[in-house]
Amino acid sequence: MPAAPTITIADAKLQQLLDYWRSKRRGTALPRRDAIDPVEIPRLLPHLMLSEPIDGGADFRYRLVGTAVVEAAGMDFTGKSQNELLPPTPYRDYVQGLNRLVMRERRPLYAESSYRSHRLSDRWTFRLILPLATDGEAVGMMLAGQVFGARANLPAPPPVAESADFEAGAYLVLD
Repeated sequence: MPAAPTITIADAKLQQLLDYWRSKRRGTALPRRDAIDPVEIPRLLPHLMLSEPIDGGADFRYRLVGTAVVEAAGMDFTGKSQNELLPPTPYRDYVQGLNRLVMRERRPLYAESSYRSHRLSDRWTFRLILPLATDGEAVGMMLAGQVFGARANLPAPPPVAESADFEAGAYLVLD
């Protein structure tokens, strides 16, 4: 497979997170979970999530959820799994599919989509999901950054109460 293009992510926080993750690789494909120190990236903490795969990626449990994500979601879902939080809809399939792709490729992934929350259904979310090794080279955790905003020149999607649909935007596996 050809190498993914090196890109600069438009959101400064997500680009800073990607640069931080790359700095922790230290010659390896993946940084280890214990190499990540939140004290080194305090500005990013509100936007971070740490999750772990359950049953080889059948589900994912959130171990840390930053305050900006909690505010957007309207709840702190630390300790909960995606299957507990999200009904079985295309949105859950999409979110879990992104995580499974990161596990399989063992590379960062940038993705955009509408955000399915009763609080921000008119918003888009921009995600950066980064694999972390916990046992040798296997992906044992994922560090994600998530920011929210309007998507330029597009109408807002319908409120979540009116539609279970969502709109997937671009996504790209990074190097």
